[in-house]
Amino acid sequence: MSSIPLENRFCQSCAMPMGITDEHFGTESDGTKSEDYCSYCYMDGKFKKDLTFKEMFEVCVGFMVDDMTTEKQARRKLEKLLPTLKRWSADSVGNENPETPEVPEQTEQAE
Repeated sequence: MSSIPLENRFCQSCAMPMGITDEHFGTESDGTKSEDYCSYCYMDGKFKKDLTFKEMFEVCVGFMVDDMTTEKQARRKLEKLLPTLKRWSADSVGNENPETPEVPEQTEQAE
C-alpha cells in the first residue's frame, strides 16, 4: 500500500476524494484494490469510460458545483488540479495524451 494516508488520497483520474477506507477504490485486473483510481473511473484494470481530458473536466465541474461552490470556482480548482493527476500528467508512463492537457474554455459566465 502507498505511504500516502488514506484521508489524503484523490482519484488520479477525476480527483474525487477517496476517503479513509478503501470502499471507493477501483480494482486491478487481478481483483486487488487500485491505489490510484476510484471505482467510478476504474474497474478490472481499465478505465470504465474512454474520456478525453476535456470530457473529464466537464464531468468533474458538474460534480463539484453545489450550494458552496460555483461553476467558476470549480473550473478554477480543476484547472490547477486535473492536469497534475496521474491519468492526465505528461509524465505518466503509458499516458495516451502525453502533451499537457488544454483546459476547456468556459461556455457561460458563471459567478
